[in-house]
Amino acid sequence: MDSPVLRIYLAIIYIKKGLLQDAIHQCQSVISSHPEYSPARLLLGGLYSTTGNEHAAINEYETVVKIDPKNKEAYFFLSALYLKVKEHEKSISSLKRLLEIDPDSAMGNYYLGRVYAEIKFFKEAEKYYHKALILKPDFGAALIELGTIYEFQGENKEAIETYEKILKIDPSDASVLTRLGHLYIKQEKPDKAIEKFEKLKKLDINNKDVGVKIGLIYLEQKKYEEAIKEFNLILGVDPDFHKARHYLAVAYEVPSDSDFFPDSQINIGYILEEKQKNSKKAIEVIKEAIEKKGGDVKLYEFLASLFEKNRDYEKSIETLKKALELKPDDINLHYNLGILYDKAGNIEKGIEKMREVLKLDPKNANALNYIGYNYADKGIDLDEAERLIKKALEIKSEDGYITDSLGWVYYKKGKIDEAIKELEKAIKLVPKDPIIAEHLGDAYLKNSKKDRALAMYEKALKLDPDKKLLKEKIKMIKENK
Repeated sequence: MDSPVLRIYLAIIYIKKGLLQDAIHQCQSVISSHPEYSPARLLLGGLYSTTGNEHAAINEYETVVKIDPKNKEAYFFLSALYLKVKEHEKSISSLKRLLEIDPDSAMGNYYLGRVYAEIKFFKEAEKYYHKALILKPDFGAALIELGTIYEFQGENKEAIETYEKILKIDPSDASVLTRLGHLYIKQEKPDKAIEKFEKLKKLDINNKDVGVKIGLIYLEQKKYEEAIKEFNLILGVDPDFHKARHYLAVAYEVPSDSDFFPDSQINIGYILEEKQKNSKKAIEVIKEAIEKKGGDVKLYEFLASLFEKNRDYEKSIETLKKALELKPDDINLHYNLGILYDKAGNIEKGIEKMREVLKLDPKNANALNYIGYNYADKGIDLDEAERLIKKALEIKSEDGYITDSLGWVYYKKGKIDEAIKELEKAIKLVPKDPIIAEHLGDAYLKNSKKDRALAMYEKALKLDPDKKLLKEKIKMIKENK
C-alpha cells in the first residue's frame, strides 16, 4: 500500500478502534516514504500528544510549518503544546506566526490573550481579547476571559460591563449571573445583585443557596420582612434546611443578651466574608456585635481572623490581645497571637508568645517546634533548637513539619546525611509543601547531589511559583552542570 492517503485512512481506522500504536506506525511509515506529506505529520503529532509524548508532537508540528508555513492548524497545536510544557515564549511565538499569516483570526487573538493571561501579563491579554472581540463581537469565551481578568485586577466596573454583554448573548448563563450577583454586592448595589440572583433562581428552582444569598442581602439592607419571606420560601420546600432556619432566626432579630447572638453574628460575618467577599461589611457586623454583647471571646477571635485574612496584622494582634484580657489562660489564644506576630514579621514577639504557651502547656508540640525551627533558621543556639524539636517529635512523631524542622537543624549543624534522612521523611509526610521541598533541595546540593537538588527545587517552584530565590537556585545548578 504505497498511497499515503490510503495509509492515513487506515491510521484513522486504527484510531477509531483504539489501536493507537498501530496508527502511529502507519503515520511513521508514510513519513519515511513521503517526508513532506503534512497530513501524516499532523495526525502523528496528534497521536504523540494523546499518548503523552509532547516533545515528539512538537517536533512533528514544527516540521509541518517548515514544509507548509501557512498551515494554521499546526500553529494552534504548537501553541497549545508549548503552553502545556510551560514554554510560554514559544507558545506566544507560534500564535504570533499564525497572526502574521492571518491577522483576522479571532481564535488566534483569543488564544494569544489566554497565554498572556496565564503568565499574568494582563494588559497584553486584554489587548488580544479586545482584538478577538472586534473581529467577533459575540465571542462568548473571549468575553468571559476578559471579564475574569478585570475581576482579578479589581476592575469591577469593567468586569460588570463585560459580563452584561455576555447576558445579552445568552441570558441564561448561570456562571455569569452568579459572578454579576457577587460583583454588584461588592459595588454596594444590592438591588442589582438580587435581580441577578432572582434570574439564577428561576433557572434552577432547587438551588436553595441562591435563595439564602437573596435573603442575606435583604438582611443586610435591614429589610427583615423580605428576608423572612425568602427564608420561609426555602423552608416550604425543605423544612430541614439548616441555613434557612438559622438565618430566619437572625431575621427575627436575635436579642443581644441571647446565648445564640454571638454565633448568629459570626455566621453572618462568615457569609459576608466567604460567600459575598465583602470583608468591610463583615468587620462592621462583628464590631457592632462586640459593642452590643461586650466581652465575648468568640467575637474577638472572629474579628481578629477577618483582619488577618486582609493582612492587617496590627489590628488582628490588637483584637486578639483584647480576647486574651477576657481569657488570659487560653492556650490557643496565646498560640494564635504568636503566629500573628510571626506573620507581621516580629519573630522575637512570636517566640515570646510561644514561651507563654509552654508555661501553660509544656507539652505543646507546635510551640516547641516554632521556637526550635526559628532558632535553627537563624542559626542560633542550635543545640537548644534540636532539643526542643526532638521533644516536639516525642509528642507528635509523624508530623511532617516538625520532622522538617529537625532536618533543618541538622542541616544548619552541618550534619547533612542526618538532614537528608529527616527531610526525605518529611517530604513523604507533607508532599506538597514548598519549604520542605526547598530544604531537601538545599541538603542534596550540600551533598553534591545536584540532580536530586534540581528536582526538589523544581518541585518547590511548582508549589510556590513566585519565589525568586528558587529560580536563582535552579539557574545556578543548570549553569554549573
